[in-house]
Amino acid sequence: MSEQGQKDHDEAEQQYTLAALLASLDTESAALAISLIQRLYEGPPLTEEMAREDLLKNCVRLRERELSRRIQELRFLQQDAQDAQDADAVRDLDARIAELVTDSLRARRYFRSAT
Repeated sequence: MSEQGQKDHDEAEQQYTLAALLASLDTESAALAISLIQRLYEGPPLTEEMAREDLLKNCVRLRERELSRRIQELRFLQQDAQDAQDADAVRDLDARIAELVTDSLRARRYFRSAT
């Protein structure tokens, strides 16, 4: 892994701790993540590091899915605001979408660096 790749991975790993990822998920995704944790303990023996990596990858996938869903919702609302010519709402939604896109890109970078 390149030096920049390792730096990106380290930064993302700090941001995507297990607790932070679980807290950032919607209720349904968090329940699925907890179920994955339970299955890890019931399945074949894994080292703690293997279990941690697997769980983090699954949490990042769930996080990406949730971010994508939220971005779609906001884009739909943004279209409504554009149709209503509500410039303030459009600007606000632009900012919120940009923030979620940044989070999504960060999650993807972490996932790629972890695999």
